Amino acid sequence: MGIYLHEMKRGRMGLLAWGCVIGGMIALCLLLYPELTKEGASIQAAIESMGTFTAAFGADRLNYAELMGFYGIYGGCMLGIGGIFYAAVLGTGMLEKEEREHTAEFLLTHPVSRSQVVTEKLLAMISQMLLLNGMVILLSVVSFCIIGEKPDWHDFFLFHGAQIVMQFEILCICFGISAFLKKRRYQRRDRYSSGTVFPGCIWKYHGKGRVCNLYYSIYLCGRGQCDPGRGN
Repeated sequence: MGIYLHEMKRGRMGLLAWGCVIGGMIALCLLLYPELTKEGASIQAAIESMGTFTAAFGADRLNYAELMGFYGIYGGCMLGIGGIFYAAVLGTGMLEKEEREHTAEFLLTHPVSRSQVVTEKLLAMISQMLLLNGMVILLSVVSFCIIGEKPDWHDFFLFHGAQIVMQFEILCICFGISAFLKKRRYQRRDRYSSGTVFPGCIWKYHGKGRVCNLYYSIYLCGRGQCDPGRGN
């Protein structure tokens, strides 16, 4: 587990920075919730009047005036965008940096196989993503306690479960891409630009709606009301 521990140690500062920023933004939004609830009905009416724009962001399935609806809209945007960007940056660089920094040859001189290297790096990525979501959940719970609100914990964890599934999807795609990247063809600036533009496009055209559909499907199945035709 030496490679796993090395990757965890190497990525601890980035994990801490991303977790504090994403969790802090969500916490800041939650701290504003008591003031925004005074105009919640009028804001919800304005959101519903936007037509297709409302459906594009999944706001037609969430009530802005309710705590979980508010959290789903703001928390979903913050965690959705930040989470997939972190997953993309983490995934695209995990294997590619061994080629870029000429450390792949050094690793293979040790009694470790290629499959062990890839497996431990994959486990390190998964652990970091779970820790990121754990930090966000912790900061959100603290914010709920500060404002004196108690969310529906069933819906709360279903929401975060759907977010984690989406993040893992991006993580695995980018991790697979990083296995084919070469230093000569894939310079540092290209790595960072592709690692941000690619997940941004996915979120714009695919991510938000998929998270909402996935969350809605899990929510119905959790209540024994599964409808296979809904959310497609």
